[in-house]
Amino acid sequence: MKVYLNGQAIKDLSDLNNIVEVLNGIYSRLNNEIISNIFINDVEVNESYLIENNYNLDQISNIKFKTTKVNILIQETLEQADEYLPKLRKGIIETTELFRQGNIEEGNQKYQLCLEGLEWYTDALESILSLISNDQLKEEGKNKLTNINTILVDIMKAFQNEDMVFVADLLEYEILDYIDDFIKFNKKLMD
Repeated sequence: MKVYLNGQAIKDLSDLNNIVEVLNGIYSRLNNEIISNIFINDVEVNESYLIENNYNLDQISNIKFKTTKVNILIQETLEQADEYLPKLRKGIIETTELFRQGNIEEGNQKYQLCLEGLEWYTDALESILSLISNDQLKEEGKNKLTNINTILVDIMKAFQNEDMVFVADLLEYEILDYIDDFIKFNKKLMD
């Protein structure tokens, strides 16, 4: 089996006994990088799949690891968020209007999409905050995440009580403010 890291053969990892040892050998060589792609016999897999399937290394002719510098990944994610957050804001406004018009089913569908988008951003932000060194920005971001989670719990309670007017109010008067806040914070992180 041949092991490659960013196109370079890593000979001392080729004779290891299991996939976890190979991964640990790769991790030890990373410098402000994360693994972005893994290919086994030229088929892309993710790290979880690689570990869970406990590959027989005799069946593998090559494993290729590709990495991305952390700062590049952060910048790309922030750029994606910069494009996405205004769309999420628009989706929340549309959801609010649907609930106010009594289109509950359509509003629920749109709300679920908004939640998925918000989850993507908050997960991305949590990951970014864990990677940056600016403690002030870390703390500010963590506070924003805590605050929006509190409002999301309130929205969930309003849903349980089937109080769609209150759901719409929370979306319009609370969540939209947080989205605007996230747009500004995202730009601050990009600088």
